[in-house]
Amino acid sequence: RQIRNNIIDSFEKAAIPGMSDDERNRLLSFIIVGGGPTSCEFAAELHDFLKQDVTRVYKDLLKYVKITVVEAGPALLGPFDKALQNYALHLFAKRDIDVRLATAVTGVEDYEVEGYRYPARAAHLSDGTKLVFGTMVWSAGLAPVKFTDSVADMFERSRNGRILVDEYLRVKGYEGSIWAIGDAAVNEKGIPLPQLAQVAR
Repeated sequence: RQIRNNIIDSFEKAAIPGMSDDERNRLLSFIIVGGGPTSCEFAAELHDFLKQDVTRVYKDLLKYVKITVVEAGPALLGPFDKALQNYALHLFAKRDIDVRLATAVTGVEDYEVEGYRYPARAAHLSDGTKLVFGTMVWSAGLAPVKFTDSVADMFERSRNGRILVDEYLRVKGYEGSIWAIGDAAVNEKGIPLPQLAQVAR
């Protein structure tokens, strides 16, 4: 609800008479950090919300809207099939959602511009570019918890850092004495499941 309110607030600010185009572009720039299922779903929902609902009141402001998805990995929807990754990428391109792959957000800074009415922020990216924004939603990174990282040398791990287990969730090499579950573990013989609530059901 807070995100929705922030989006509407950005449009209300951008609608103030006399607002510069430059500030409108910034206020109506939405950055989504992360290319996983949550980020992709949010980007699609945001696009639909803007095109179907917000357009009724602020149709003249839609030309200033920009949605950008920033993903540090090489593809959207990393844990999923390549066909689904490509589908999401093409769908976003069709909807004019800018996707930056193999790019991480390295910092966020406040800055001032003479004539701006509201505080401004920009995201610094690993490719050396800078994106100004009005709203940033961060849903990046499904990484192992710190405890899992702290025992990294004790157990065999998958390429994404998860502890290898057998079909009974027993840690490889420690069968019968140590078990690992959830996002910390992956079955060495099975296909890794996406780290989603729907899968856990």
